[in-house]
Amino acid sequence: AQNSANGLPGEFNVYLLDGVADQKSGNSTSVVNASHAAGGPEQAVMMPTEAIQEFNVVTNSKAEYGWRPGAQINIGIKSGTNSIHGTAYALGRNQALMARNAFFATKPVTSFQNFGGTFGGAIKQDKLFYLLGYEGQRFTVGNPRSSTVPTTAGGLGAASSLPDAINDLVARGYCSPTAAVCASGRRISQLSLNLAGCVMAPAVQCTANAGLFANNTQSTTFPVNFLTFGGNDNGVAKADYHPNDRNTISAWYWEGRGAAVVPVSAVNQPYWSSPLLVSSRVARAWWTWIPNSAWVNDVRFGWDWTHTSNSPSYDCDPASHAPD
Repeated sequence: AQNSANGLPGEFNVYLLDGVADQKSGNSTSVVNASHAAGGPEQAVMMPTEAIQEFNVVTNSKAEYGWRPGAQINIGIKSGTNSIHGTAYALGRNQALMARNAFFATKPVTSFQNFGGTFGGAIKQDKLFYLLGYEGQRFTVGNPRSSTVPTTAGGLGAASSLPDAINDLVARGYCSPTAAVCASGRRISQLSLNLAGCVMAPAVQCTANAGLFANNTQSTTFPVNFLTFGGNDNGVAKADYHPNDRNTISAWYWEGRGAAVVPVSAVNQPYWSSPLLVSSRVARAWWTWIPNSAWVNDVRFGWDWTHTSNSPSYDCDPASHAPD
């Protein structure tokens, strides 16, 4: 999600990691907090929370922040120290801790786990330090809703029932695609029968999930609950070198990978859910030189890379049991 500042939309903000801009070219959000495409979860990857030393937000920035007129959000990463130190955490929730939606008879499946930690210390006392950080998430969330789907049961009329619609075509002179003789010359499409999960011999019969439709009730209002599930893994490694009191060289590398399966839009079968993937990498390095008490020289380098995918869909996989 993007936060607005100075009365401007979120894309006018600038995100910096240790002083170097961290912007996606496509939608102006941060690479290290990249989101899924195609309606998936807003946050796909993240910087491990416990690896963050500090952040500051400048909402009325000076000319030195001249990229954009929104907020300037700068995040600094922790460093190792002479003593070994670390953190660890874990939290979770599930449907047992949630109230039931008043419009549904049961609670939707809900499971969320968040865990991670940091570990740091000195490779050489007072000279060379390291820090490692990790954070991961796992989630499964139900999406109960009602969908309008034709039924494989008979008796609701040609506008709502698949077998009734086929019988109506037969009454209008259409023939089975396998009939040896068809006086009208009009045959029902075999492909349409396959997609509907129906056969015409010895009598018209339709089976739920044999085709594209799972509804076998006496109503076209059909409850569905396809899960959104997935997670992410994110890690950062940082090194700091202090050769003397006037020089400091620092560098870190972060990588995050997030995957989710999401029933985007009004899908009516689980194999139409979209597998989403985000893979991002970020590196920062800088050298600070203090020649005297009046001068500070700082050189910084940044590299950002991200890849977002929302294909292939599961219906392309024979294991999905999608109809041919």
